[in-house]
Amino acid sequence: MGTGLNKSNIVIALAATSLVFMSGCARMSQTALACSIKPADPELAKTARKACGGNARAYIRLAEAYELGTLVDRDERLAIELYRAVSMPMTVPKNTYIYVPGAGKVVGYTMPIQAGMQTLPGNADAQYRLAMMLGEGRGQTRDVTLAYYYLKMASAQGHMEAANRLNEGMLFGKVPEPNG
Repeated sequence: MGTGLNKSNIVIALAATSLVFMSGCARMSQTALACSIKPADPELAKTARKACGGNARAYIRLAEAYELGTLVDRDERLAIELYRAVSMPMTVPKNTYIYVPGAGKVVGYTMPIQAGMQTLPGNADAQYRLAMMLGEGRGQTRDVTLAYYYLKMASAQGHMEAANRLNEGMLFGKVPEPNG
């Protein structure tokens, strides 16, 4: 019984490698923008590093800084791109955890096990802020239809301000399409 490589071992190894690589790509594309930003302010630089690591709240704080011009020069186009990066649904590995009991001098620990893939809905706060910027035409040409789309996404996740905006019936001076 040899442990050499055979055709089925290679296929399994390639499939596992591509699954890990593809799941990493979704996260990389989300965080790539934050990783490219190097603010001069030390606190904002720390926030950018957290966003680069995949922290959605840090991504939103970074976007808000550029939207409002807090600690950096105001850049609404960049704010829109940052909000958009964490607004879209993303497919990532779904992990479950098992406890491995200790034996002898080895302490027990929790180990992650990949249990398929899951789709995360995107961040509702980022969706709301992006909708407001798009609806008001800040950072790019005004797009009421796209603003409405992001408001609906945020509202579906329980974002109260987005739900209130939708319930008002008139968004950004326009009545949305009934099936939009």
